[in-house]
Amino acid sequence: MDSVIQEALKNSEKEKLYRQNAANAEDIGDVCEYLENPRILIAGCGGAGNNTSSRMHDIGIDDVEIIAINTDKQDLEICRADKKILVGKSITRGLGAGGDPEVGKRAAELARGTLGEVFEESDLVFVTAGMGGGTGTGVAPVVANIARESGAIVIG
Repeated sequence: MDSVIQEALKNSEKEKLYRQNAANAEDIGDVCEYLENPRILIAGCGGAGNNTSSRMHDIGIDDVEIIAINTDKQDLEICRADKKILVGKSITRGLGAGGDPEVGKRAAELARGTLGEVFEESDLVFVTAGMGGGTGTGVAPVVANIARESGAIVIG
């Protein structure tokens, strides 16, 4: 319960800061300048999510950081992304979740600290996964929660 209250207070403080800066702005141009450089991430979870990450990376979207998250080391190695994170190595040995979403979820929970650092200071996070296997189905909800806890708007 304390963590929920602390999270609400943290988000309230962030919103208050935005409002203060907007109120102090001379005109709408100042507000736009303040909000001009949001930190946007695309988080591809599992095989399908990593395929999306690779495609987005190939397209070359400006000012967006592309993150690939997987339990399958080989799939992660061929993925193209700005940052790659192998989760659950101790339980999957880098061989994937075997179609089991509970394994994917446990893998993401074990990497909560690392994932929290990745999503720190993010403003908008798109989470992409196929939801047909174990990693994407299990990892995506955990990733979405971690990003939301960091104060980001989460879509996916």
